[in-house]
Amino acid sequence: MEQSANSVLPTTEQGPQETKRGPKDGQLAHYKGQLAPLKDADPKEVLDLYLAEKSTKEIAEGYGVTRSALNQWLLKTVEDDWKQAQVLKALKRKEDAEDAIETAPDALSLARARESLKAAQWDLERVCRRIYGTDQPPETGRVTISLNLGVAQTPQIAVQHGNNGQSVIEGQSQVVDK
Repeated sequence: MEQSANSVLPTTEQGPQETKRGPKDGQLAHYKGQLAPLKDADPKEVLDLYLAEKSTKEIAEGYGVTRSALNQWLLKTVEDDWKQAQVLKALKRKEDAEDAIETAPDALSLARARESLKAAQWDLERVCRRIYGTDQPPETGRVTISLNLGVAQTPQIAVQHGNNGQSVIEGQSQVVDK
């Protein structure tokens, strides 16, 4: 294999080849979304670990997969239970943050508690939209215009000239509200 002085990629007679980058031996077996290590896993056990305050990162490492692969597998196998577990965990985080706000000993602790509360509320808006968010996100790029049209009489205005050369405006106007 030859390498050109101007090229970063190794070249062969057919041209440049990409250098493969990926997991080395001993790293996660689940690279690029392969779900094979989770084939025999029990979804209920995984959800129990999640609800027992283990992070998805820790659970994924325990099974030898990536966090995104674990999430994908949970959505494919037990979507409703997974969403419910996320709601329960977000509710717990929200309640913990509210308690921390009430008992914050200093301004820094109070600020941290508020940020935790905001994060938990944000999660709840996404995983339990029915209760904590809007049912339908607002549509962007659209403007709704409502016009209430009614029939109004045309104002009648008359201009009269007085004896001293001044103009006097007399008339009626009517606004119709419906």
